[in-house]
Amino acid sequence: MKYSHVTMVGWVINGFVALATVVLAARAVVVLFAADATTSFINWIYQTSDALLFPFREAFAVSQPAAGAHVLDFGAFFGILVYVFVGYVLLGWLGSIKRR
Repeated sequence: MKYSHVTMVGWVINGFVALATVVLAARAVVVLFAADATTSFINWIYQTSDALLFPFREAFAVSQPAAGAHVLDFGAFFGILVYVFVGYVLLGWLGSIKRR
């Protein structure tokens, strides 16, 4: 079975959006429950999600919370919304290309 290039690009977009959403949601949960950042998995979540949150760094600037404080990471939620919206727009654009 042969797939078109447009279909494969759509898969890449869907995969990136899904992965970004999972990583940012994991960051939101980790921050909410004030997980210990010295553990390797939690540190990996922070490092990976920092790259995804870089474009939104100034949108929801939060000072460093006190140790053990439970905080909602609005930057992560905003990032999820933006990545899903941009993915939706790109998939709609690809769909219009596919119909030509």
